[in-house]
Amino acid sequence: MSNVIAKGISSKLSEAEKIQQQINLGLGNVIHTGNEQQVGVNQTWQDVTASRAYGIAYTNSTGKPIQIAISYKGLTGFNVYIDGIQIARTDIGTDDRGSKSFIIPNGSTYMITSSTTMLYWAELR
Repeated sequence: MSNVIAKGISSKLSEAEKIQQQINLGLGNVIHTGNEQQVGVNQTWQDVTASRAYGIAYTNSTGKPIQIAISYKGLTGFNVYIDGIQIARTDIGTDDRGSKSFIIPNGSTYMITSSTTMLYWAELR
């Protein structure tokens, strides 16, 4: 009788272990896939100041969202457009300095218009 009970418990444990392995495998795939598309995963900050200018549309073709960060100084504000839609407007005063950061979806175009002095433009890509 004890052999039968032990065999039954062993078989149930094996089934439970198999289910747990499948769950772990599935969760691993979900977590892995999700992380690949997150901002900051396998990305580094890059100083792109020398290759960026106000009033020019750029396209995020990296395959994942990127973050842009801009530092500026000036008398007027600036406007931020993503896919042709204005998403932000900043008004600043005399000789003010500031910085802004935005997420750009994969495949989207982005443009900043301004007459301020661009101090830095960095992208997490």
